[in-house]
Amino acid sequence: MRISGHVETRDLAGVLRGHRETIHPLAYLRDTQATAPDKALRKLAQSVGTHDDALDLAHRLSAAVNEAIAFRPGVTQARTTAAEALALGEGVCQDHAHALIALARLRDLPARYVSGYLHSTQDGQPHEAAHAWAEIHVSNLGWVGFDAANGCCPDERYVRLGSGLDATDAAPIRGVAMGSGAERLAVTVQVEEMAQ
Repeated sequence: MRISGHVETRDLAGVLRGHRETIHPLAYLRDTQATAPDKALRKLAQSVGTHDDALDLAHRLSAAVNEAIAFRPGVTQARTTAAEALALGEGVCQDHAHALIALARLRDLPARYVSGYLHSTQDGQPHEAAHAWAEIHVSNLGWVGFDAANGCCPDERYVRLGSGLDATDAAPIRGVAMGSGAERLAVTVQVEEMAQ
């Protein structure tokens, strides 16, 4: 089966606008297995100092994760936790998102995991596009996206699919198999820029 579609995006400096929220932000202060803090995460969360401005604090936490975890595909797995990725000092976008969520929650900022796509090419060639980042709730502003893996806030290159407490909760594809037999799922997503 092949599915294609068109998505229009805009650069909103990471601020999520016009999204109908059904879950109160305080629900996103809850830790999961993937985001449970250890001593090193607690230390990193405090290393950015104290800040009265929540947005500035969120930016500093994202920068701290970007510096502490190098982007390196293939070194972690789907079940790698934020604490494990920080100890390793490298990982993928999922690890950056989990670590940032852990730090934000430690600083009493509600945070959630976002799964989506990123058009990351400058050469015009199609690339694998699955991506993840974090959203942090900032009072009087709402949810703001932070891509700690790329050191930026989501812009027009990002397509948001869904959010949750962690990667498992925000998985774009999930199901249950019943009975005997085997199954295999292979998914490839490519994002290409269309001319106006």
